[in-house]
Amino acid sequence: MKILLLFSILAVFTIIILAESNNFAYAEEPTKPIKMKIAIEVMNIGEVNKETGAYELFFWVTMTSDDYDFTKQPPPPLDYENGYVEDITAISVKEHFYKFKARGVFFNAMDYRDHPFNKMNLAIHVKSIIPF
Repeated sequence: MKILLLFSILAVFTIIILAESNNFAYAEEPTKPIKMKIAIEVMNIGEVNKETGAYELFFWVTMTSDDYDFTKQPPPPLDYENGYVEDITAISVKEHFYKFKARGVFFNAMDYRDHPFNKMNLAIHVKSIIPF
């Protein structure tokens, strides 16, 4: 009885180890990186909050790639590091082209010492959440 239990436990561990080794085989396969161009075109600047450094932007995001088919899979999610997007509209999808209009609130340090001649740096910091 004890020998049967021991062999059963050994068989279960062997199956688990073999299953895990197959997962590692897939993880070790080299993948070709996907080249993607992302363009941002600012259309309008909304409210600018001098106290918090927040500013509202209306902009277009265009993604193009010869290696990626946007009609078969969704575009990679974007992380806006210095703000957030509140609204996405006017989406256009083609095989190697994806474009949408967005409205978001972003944050940046504002320096008003040279006011009214100061330059405002209204940046949008974007990166892909999933490495492509």
